[in-house]
Amino acid sequence: MNVLMLTSPAPARAGFSTSEKRPPLGVGTLIAILERAGHTVQFDDQYLAPWPIFDSPAFLAKHKIEVVGIYCNTICLQGTLSLVRKLQYLREHGLWKGRIAVGGPHTSYGAESLPEYIDHICIGEGDITFPEMINGQEKRRIAVGKKVEDLDSLPMPAWRHFIYRGYNWSSPWDEGYPMYTMNTSRGCPFSCTFCSVKGVWGRTYRFMSAERVMEDVEVMRRYYGMQAAYFREDHFTLDRQRTLGFCEGLLRRGMVFPWLCESRADSIDSPEVIELMAKAGCKALYIGVESGSQRMLDLLKKHEQVEQFERVIKKARACGIRTYASMIYGVPGETEEDVARTEAFLARANPHYVGRNIFAGLPGSELYDELRATGRYDYEDENGLLYPEGYEERARRAYGHEYFAVVSKALGTPAPATPNQVMRAAKTPEVSVIMPAGNAAAFAAEAVQSILGQSFGDFELLLLDDASTDDTWQLFQAQRDPRIYLHRNETRLGVSAGLNKLLGQARGRFIARMDADDLSAPGRLAAQVDFMRRNPDIWVCGGAYTAAEGERKWHCAPPATDAAIKAGLLFDNNLAHPFVMLNGEKFKEHGIRYDEKMTAAQDYELWLRLLRQCPEARFANLARNLGQYRRLPGAVSTARADEKRAMQFRALMPVFGKLGFSKTDQSLGLHKYLRFSEEVESETGLARVFEWALQLRRANAAHGLFAAAEFDSALTGALAAMLERNKRFAGAGARLFSSWAGAVKAGGA
Repeated sequence: MNVLMLTSPAPARAGFSTSEKRPPLGVGTLIAILERAGHTVQFDDQYLAPWPIFDSPAFLAKHKIEVVGIYCNTICLQGTLSLVRKLQYLREHGLWKGRIAVGGPHTSYGAESLPEYIDHICIGEGDITFPEMINGQEKRRIAVGKKVEDLDSLPMPAWRHFIYRGYNWSSPWDEGYPMYTMNTSRGCPFSCTFCSVKGVWGRTYRFMSAERVMEDVEVMRRYYGMQAAYFREDHFTLDRQRTLGFCEGLLRRGMVFPWLCESRADSIDSPEVIELMAKAGCKALYIGVESGSQRMLDLLKKHEQVEQFERVIKKARACGIRTYASMIYGVPGETEEDVARTEAFLARANPHYVGRNIFAGLPGSELYDELRATGRYDYEDENGLLYPEGYEERARRAYGHEYFAVVSKALGTPAPATPNQVMRAAKTPEVSVIMPAGNAAAFAAEAVQSILGQSFGDFELLLLDDASTDDTWQLFQAQRDPRIYLHRNETRLGVSAGLNKLLGQARGRFIARMDADDLSAPGRLAAQVDFMRRNPDIWVCGGAYTAAEGERKWHCAPPATDAAIKAGLLFDNNLAHPFVMLNGEKFKEHGIRYDEKMTAAQDYELWLRLLRQCPEARFANLARNLGQYRRLPGAVSTARADEKRAMQFRALMPVFGKLGFSKTDQSLGLHKYLRFSEEVESETGLARVFEWALQLRRANAAHGLFAAAEFDSALTGALAAMLERNKRFAGAGARLFSSWAGAVKAGGA
């Protein structure tokens, strides 16, 4: 197969420096794996030197490219989108018939921001899974990459694709030239709140053996003329025994040469270790210090001490090793006193170089989630990065105008009166109504008016247009109520990401959901606010509603009590998402957000997650009719039924785990007959479903996840619905149901 591997173009300006142009080693390893498997691979580095590679099909035709694989960092998302749009244009016009694949760090947190026409999306490591995708072994469009446990098994990066390109082959910290970057470990066991790397590589630390690293060094020196190495990875020295083995091995083999590495201070906080590193050729250390204030280090969950940084930097200097201290300023919660402590630390420790970085929230980090939940940020750029309050002034002082200016310009198209500063200056409303919309012009005006016409008036209405191609945005802009705040995504992010964006902006004590194609009854907000005020232990309040499909309408009255709702969730989503009201204080306190990997059934996954992880969370449904729910042709609930069912089943798997079932238990497949009332093939199949129901009942009795009486009621209802769907086995079904009812009545299983 002919494969083209690409990096994405860097933005012209950004809140981070994009000037470091070094070989993409992960892509290089993947190329080597593909070539070893017999594929023919072309490579182009758009990050290094962008050019209009897809403005015509010439390159693709010349090399007979069948698959284009694109590496995407979040900061390069717009460049990735530009590439895939051009490829899709070529496909739509019959100029190319290949497949598009995207991987890289951005997919770990932003897979849903990528267009649906992308054929393959690999989350995390692609060494095993990406080849399986293009070979057809991995059938899923979006798949989490399998982890390589033995890094020694990986081939060296395909250096022949890199060696002649104009990368940065040097370092200001050492004069060795050429200096090649190397990467010998993956994963991070730490929980630093500003970092998102754990979502890419995982929390387990995996590394190549000292012997393997030395073998690669020898190859690079012998065949590629390497004069110095930069171990460009998060934790080169994290395993002390490997560090010692590497250094002792270089000395033993007579291979001492100049090298640099990135390191935590605590892993080398020993005079003997630093001295050995110096003897083995270490010339510089890149150390992520972040702050000279112990309070801030604790807040960042660094699990390191200021004194450790001082000792390591001073000992390194004494041994002739240069140090680069990477610092972060402007972290939420940092005070002027913390900044003063940082400057005092730098004066005492006296590193050779200091990198002063202004904090911005990276998707996937704990601080990003905190910013999103509290809304304490001034900007969100088109790639989803959050810039906290005061970022602009800090960036101006640290970087100059060219960096922060792009933030202001990358916000998309904010509507009048939407900046956070304006919203916070206004009176805080009791309720925030959040309504994301994508191509909803046909019904959005009615939906908006059903909120503006509420008998309860103390609310704000947050409208988000998710890159609609119809008149949704223009319709939103035409609204003139001062309680409306508009937001717009220039590129489609999807429902979950849109909901999270609005949750981050919502200021109300209570948060009401609303869909852009449904209608809220005039007294909806008043009824829910009254109930939530009187029942502060309720986290989610839904209610009855009218379902409408064309001219047909019917009343839906889901279970009312907490126990009945929770028991019923195993068999149905009995909280109508368009009409729920959330306890905003509870959600913010616990940092609860929608799972952005869920392309459907986002609400169902959220309710089940609350059930599992927050036992104190309580649900309720009002008997009052809260509105009208439209079932539309083309909606997720109809056109994408299979995807929705798959997502619902995915959301159920952790619940089955709570009931003691293994993920590999073959009986789990029988649950589809209860969850979706599917037709069975035979009377034997019908009997197996009843046996599965008995297993569920026994499991709940053993683990006590659901209240027994409510669970029996919900399970009996699911069996009855399943039998209604399978009337052709009426006789057998009646016998089985009678036996079941008798067992329940007797209290047995």
